[in-house]
Amino acid sequence: MARACGHSMNGGKQPIQDGDLLLLEQISASSAGSTSNQIIAIEQQDATGGDQYLLRIVKKNTDGSYRLQASNPGYEDLTVTDDMKPFARLKGVII
Repeated sequence: MARACGHSMNGGKQPIQDGDLLLLEQISASSAGSTSNQIIAIEQQDATGGDQYLLRIVKKNTDGSYRLQASNPGYEDLTVTDDMKPFARLKGVII
């Protein structure tokens, strides 16, 4: 479980609000299976070298690469890079 922080997923049919309690399933590269069109928690390093955590929808591009899409249209898509580490899949929002 984790609390949502920020507004990147506040949009669409099932918006996730800042402060919502999230139920997450831990995944690894070997146990994740297909992640396309699923909401995944990703860890990456920010510009200062600190850990940054993102919750995004995984989308597959026509060229076979992947991008991360926020539910809030005010946030741009991110291209998946090798330094992004998926660690959990969203199972639900606890109300």
